[in-house]
Amino acid sequence: MPIPLPQQLIFEAQVVGIAATGGSNSRPYIVTTHWRRTAPGLPLTKAALDTIFQASIVVPMCAALNNRYTQQRNRIRCLNDGLDPYFDFAHAVVGGVAGDGMPTSQSAFLFARTGLRGRSYRGSIHLGPLSEADTTAGTDDIFNAAALARLAPLAAAWLAGFTDALNNVWVPCVVSKKFSVLTTSPATVVANDINYTAVNKRIGSMRHRKVKSVY
Repeated sequence: MPIPLPQQLIFEAQVVGIAATGGSNSRPYIVTTHWRRTAPGLPLTKAALDTIFQASIVVPMCAALNNRYTQQRNRIRCLNDGLDPYFDFAHAVVGGVAGDGMPTSQSAFLFARTGLRGRSYRGSIHLGPLSEADTTAGTDDIFNAAALARLAPLAAAWLAGFTDALNNVWVPCVVSKKFSVLTTSPATVVANDINYTAVNKRIGSMRHRKVKSVY
């Protein structure tokens, strides 16, 4: 079992958005990431983290999505304190790809690895809604070059991390729900830094994002 690092501040940043109805019902989308501050002692605010997270991660993410998608807010909390509430920051970035959208159950899959093996040490991001233009004849089951060119910068940005306006350096990490105790104050957070990200070229699916039947 890895050593917990309660002295390291780990923040959860969620992107909350919605896909507009395409004939049935609209569907919410939540993308969750975790970030470790590399050094203590500097001033820290959720607002500063939200600003750099929005610019570094959310903007390239939205650029890869169909314009059915609209971001609603970011939610940020500190995992080291089980009593720390989410703080919401309103945003309204629209997906950057115009045209027909894929079904909401179709998704892009970005995965991450850490220095340890096992399910507790791997991460992922599932993105949608996607666009019909993301595939073309001959590559119907995988993303075409144009789509991959939009997804690759997000994978790179996720791996790179960022530095906020208060000079806090944030690196991406995977939090182990199995080994962490996140409901206490202080919490015990077991996290490992991400050292590799990649885009799965195959179009993925997420059953819980299906829309209701229409008769």
